[in-house]
Parts: sequence; structure tokens; C-alpha cells
Amino acid sequence: GDREHDAVLRLRHAGRGRSDEQHEPVARQEITEPSGVFIGRADELAVLHEAFARVCAGQRARGIPRGDPGVGKSTLLRHFLDRAVAREPRALILAGRCYEQETVPFKAFDGMMDELGRALSDLDDKVLEPLLAPGVRFLASVFPVLKRVPAIAARVSGSRAVPNPALLRAQAFAELAQLLTGLSERMALVLFVDDLQRTAAQHRRDF
Repeated sequence: GDREHDAVLRLRHAGRGRSDEQHEPVARQEITEPSGVFIGRADELAVLHEAFARVCAGQRARGIPRGDPGVGKSTLLRHFLDRAVAREPRALILAGRCYEQETVPFKAFDGMMDELGRALSDLDDKVLEPLLAPGVRFLASVFPVLKRVPAIAARVSGSRAVPNPALLRAQAFAELAQLLTGLSERMALVLFVDDLQRTAAQHRRDF
């Protein structure tokens, strides 16, 4: 089915015992990089591999890291993205980061939108047009960087501004959801938001 699969990873500091995660790992092996930077976390990596396998099979999965600050959640996820996901030819990684006391609206999405724009620009027009068909006017208003994509710039040229911020946000993220859904049907789409807990509650709901 299309039900989203949650992969919860419970991380502890070294020396505090094994992870509480009870998922049966797909491939158990210790990860030791030649540089010595990343060692261990085989169980947690196996959970991520299982979730990504679901994504590659056309299903939805969500990775939820749990653990104290400094336990290595971001390091683990970035390692997995760099060493596993990025090596999958069909994968598209859209990554963003939240910052404490951030006052710029939607700042956490900036990196994601930059990469999304580059990915859309690389698509053939025959593939891109159906993805944009539901509309991108509001999305491009919130994230002007997307206007660098010629097909989007052509669609929103001459569009009037939306004076209602709440309506603009709601419409923009509805368009984003449709666009990402279309992309996920054509490739293995992975969204990564670091330190999501730091952003405002309304922006977490957008995610």
C-alpha cells in the first residue's frame, strides 16, 4: 500500500549499551571508514537501508532519529546519505537545516529549494511539464530561486502577488507536495532536514 513506514532510530552515547531499536536489520556489518571518522552504528544504518529500500521500491518511509543532543544523529544521517543514498543513480536528495532563533521565514527550506531547482532544470521538458501542470505560482512566490528554472519562470511570468501570507503559505506547500509526489513517482526522493525541532511549530507542520 501507500502507507508511510516509520523507521525510528534510538541512539545512545558510546558506552551506554545497545540501541533500543528492535528492527531486524537488512545487512549487519560494522562500518569502519579508512579515515577513522565513522565507526559502528551498524544496527541503525541497517534500519536506514531498509527504509531506503522501501523508497526505491516506490513506497514511502520516514526516518525518525531519537537521542540526546550530541549523540551523533546528524552525523549518522549525513554519513548514510553520502555513502549509500548518493550512490543510487535514481536518488534525489533534498537537504535543509533549521537554526535556533531563526527569524527568516522558511529558511530551513532554502537548501532544499536550491537543489530542487537544479534537479528540475536537468529534466527533459517532456518530463518536467507534467510535474508543473498542477501549478507552481505560489511556490515560486515563496521560493524565488525556483524561477531560475526556465519552465517555471515562463509559467509565473506576470503573476500577481498574494497579499494574504497564510493563504500564500498554504497554497505554496500544497503545490510543493504535488511536485514532490510527482518526482517520487519517477525517482527515489529523499528529504533530509537537520535539527527540525529548532524551527517554528507551523514550519514543522509544513514538513
